[in-house]
Amino acid sequence: MLLLQLANSNNIDTANENFILFLSFVVMFLVYIFFCILVGKYAYNRSRSFWGFFLLSVFFNPLIGFIIAAIVGGETQKQRANRIRLETAMRMQMEEKRKEQ
Repeated sequence: MLLLQLANSNNIDTANENFILFLSFVVMFLVYIFFCILVGKYAYNRSRSFWGFFLLSVFFNPLIGFIIAAIVGGETQKQRANRIRLETAMRMQMEEKRKEQ
C-alpha cells in the first residue's frame, strides 16, 4: 500500500515538473517575441520595414536585428523625396497666407 502511494506521489511530482518546464518555455517564447516586436517597432520608427526586421529578429536574434536596424537607420530616398515635396507644399501655403494678410 505504501509503495502505491509513493508511486502516485512520484507521478504527481513529475507532472508538476513537466508543467513548470512547459510554462517556462512558453514565457521565454513570449519574451523572445516581445523583443522581436520591439526591434520591428524601432526599425519602423526609423523608416524601415517592421515585418522585415521582425522576421530578421525571429530567425536570427533580436540583438542582431537591433544592431542592423541601428546601422541602416534613416529614411530612404523615396521617403526623403516625399518629405521634401510635402514640406515645400506646406511652405508655399504658409507664404500664400502671409501674402493674404
